[in-house]
Amino acid sequence: MSISQHDFELCIKKLQKLGIRQPVKNSDSNSYEDATPISKNIKNIIHEDLITKFKDINKGKIGHLFGHGASLNLITNIKKNNNDVFASVNKIYKHKILANQLDVYLAGDAYFYNNDFKRNKGFSLIKKKINSIKQVAYETKDYINQIKNNTIILLQVGERNKYHKYHGFTDEGVIQCLNDGILPIMRNQGAGVWGNIITDGFSHPSVFALLHFLIYTGCSTIYLYGHDCGGDYFYKNHTSDVYSGPLLDLWRCSVNFINKSNCSIINVNSKRLAPIFKTIYTNTIDTNKTDTKTYK
Repeated sequence: MSISQHDFELCIKKLQKLGIRQPVKNSDSNSYEDATPISKNIKNIIHEDLITKFKDINKGKIGHLFGHGASLNLITNIKKNNNDVFASVNKIYKHKILANQLDVYLAGDAYFYNNDFKRNKGFSLIKKKINSIKQVAYETKDYINQIKNNTIILLQVGERNKYHKYHGFTDEGVIQCLNDGILPIMRNQGAGVWGNIITDGFSHPSVFALLHFLIYTGCSTIYLYGHDCGGDYFYKNHTSDVYSGPLLDLWRCSVNFINKSNCSIINVNSKRLAPIFKTIYTNTIDTNKTDTKTYK
């Protein structure tokens, strides 16, 4: 862990001097929204005081980035070594082995942590999916509380807009996260897929934010598991491929960014990523073991 609670406390004091805006009621609906977007000053302070402490902390280490695709179930033998950095997002808490071995966890939406549904009750998507969203949000917050003493916790938050009000956050929410030792990752609108990790280098889906973070921390190689870009999840049957095209496009876009870094990417078992990245097929995670995997 590269950030101490003292670091968080010093950052909070700086932010409080700026003056924390309270959310105000939107005159057009019953929802609550921040009066203005999270200020640039807040983003800069969090970068300068906290995010920069992660630069190259994993230099030379091997990253393992776990997605939620069904191919993750092909991995049946997991041995974590001292040089490994295990990272994942969102519902990885449903994986019986990996849930307790993460070094970095990223929750992809503000409501996963603050469970603030009243502020978003005017948004139609929240209304349609409120019960399932609440369940995931409560499960995620419980999981964060279980692992946060030994795991770097990142919370991906965005600015409010008409499409993603439920991704929005407030100055007040930033302070809440920092008080709990959780690092909010904020991005600007229109930043593109790969921007500056200082404030705006993170784009949906959450796995790309975490990939960017692992590269920023200096991992020399990153293995990708369970990034199937559609199909079933590892924890249930889910046959929709609605996101397969956009996800593949994002992975293709990531190649130029990755090539500018000193990091190598290896895809494990995902057939859809095989044309994009060097690919291996295996049922084992053990980077100290002699490599007998099949390459494509």
